[in-house]
Amino acid sequence: MNSLVLAPFSTKGLDSLNKLGFVAYEPWTESKLIHDPQLLGERIARENFNVLIVEADFLFDELFNAAKNLYFAALCRSSLNQVELDEAIKHGITIVHTPNRNAQAVAELVLGVIFSLLRHIHSSNIFIKRGEWEVPTDPYIRFKGREISSVKLGIVGLGNIGTKVAALANKLGVEVSVYDPYAKAKIVKMDNVKFMDLDDLFAECNIVTLHLADNEQTLNMIQDKQLSLLGPESFLINTSSPSIVNEDHLYNALVNGTIAGAAIDVHDSHPIPSNSKLIQLENTLLTPHIGGSSFETIDRYSSMVLKDLRFFLKGKMPKNIANPEVWPSRRTP
Repeated sequence: MNSLVLAPFSTKGLDSLNKLGFVAYEPWTESKLIHDPQLLGERIARENFNVLIVEADFLFDELFNAAKNLYFAALCRSSLNQVELDEAIKHGITIVHTPNRNAQAVAELVLGVIFSLLRHIHSSNIFIKRGEWEVPTDPYIRFKGREISSVKLGIVGLGNIGTKVAALANKLGVEVSVYDPYAKAKIVKMDNVKFMDLDDLFAECNIVTLHLADNEQTLNMIQDKQLSLLGPESFLINTSSPSIVNEDHLYNALVNGTIAGAAIDVHDSHPIPSNSKLIQLENTLLTPHIGGSSFETIDRYSSMVLKDLRFFLKGKMPKNIANPEVWPSRRTP
């Protein structure tokens, strides 16, 4: 078995792969390459790779059509936007993915951002570095903040990440409200959690964090109305998708003091243009899409992929198979 690994992978995981056969390890984080699907498929055929493991690359028909010896491909992501599943089924290629791989990492970033917003950690750091600390007692007055136990946290979307955020906040004694009409059964055992309508949640909470899928139903879901309900002493956090929030409405709310500030980890382009309106504002805390970027995320998805690969090699359906329809007609080693 020959494996081409284009995703960052744990040392333990690579050792296990090497015991199964030849491994070419070329993580995109080192090569800085996102491959053309056609050319990648041709290489897979030319060098007789049977297993492909990716994170940033695209698994499209051109790849499947060219990769005659490929029988197993792993996408080290939760979302399946980067793979054409119907084409994989047509070519008999088993696809697995890694749901929940980065939920803990993103949830911890959200908690870190909440602490920074409440205690003005980011703002006071800039204050010192700009040389603005001239009067000894000014920061004590200017950056007086709130303790986390006083927060009413609103979570919009209770998938893997939203559930982790709720659990972490709950342990800190935070009052948590949730908008997600499809997920009530998930948190029955959590204390201090209640379900609310979207507008009621924005009206009652002083920090709202978004954890929704990117689709037609969530496009521009957060607009002037919700931001006005949130209020001038409250914050919005988005580590989910830029399309969920109307950026013009958010900008106006930040400029006009409709809300106190926003923390954003997801953006329409990477990098953000230097002339972005949000960069210019003092009350935005921007991070460059690092929510899931942790060493533990790599360890987690490496383990998931290996378990599914072992299942596949034993003739058992992988736990995280993305195209179970392929199973009766799958390519086999």
